[in-house]
Amino acid sequence: MKQLVSTMFTKLSKDGKIALKPSKKNALINFLSCVPEIVTSAAKRDFIIKGFLTPGMMNDKYKRYPNIDTILPTCRRNPSQQEYSLCHSAFAPLLKRFRIEGYIDDSYLQQLGFPIDIDKYRKEARRTATIAQEYI
Repeated sequence: MKQLVSTMFTKLSKDGKIALKPSKKNALINFLSCVPEIVTSAAKRDFIIKGFLTPGMMNDKYKRYPNIDTILPTCRRNPSQQEYSLCHSAFAPLLKRFRIEGYIDDSYLQQLGFPIDIDKYRKEARRTATIAQEYI
């Protein structure tokens, strides 16, 4: 890999497309030669799955379905027994809706009996399905 990258740098230099000091060129060649190995070890299946198992986005057994008993403890407050029961009873319709729509809007949650979320200032916190939500 290092030889390939080095050859490409030599070609780019001869074509006048790149001009680097030898020390910078060597450092860049060394780094670029390692990138495939870094990416391969960082993107291992076990690491990716762990990122979904820990917050409950998939279960341990089938590694396919969300795990409500792992998701609920991520709430900022402990749900009441009534809320817990509602989560369990509404889980199947919520999962179905998510598969169809790709998200679950507040109005559907209200139809199922869930209260509206409240922010830290005790005001209603409605989530809109916009691209801005990806960056919050």
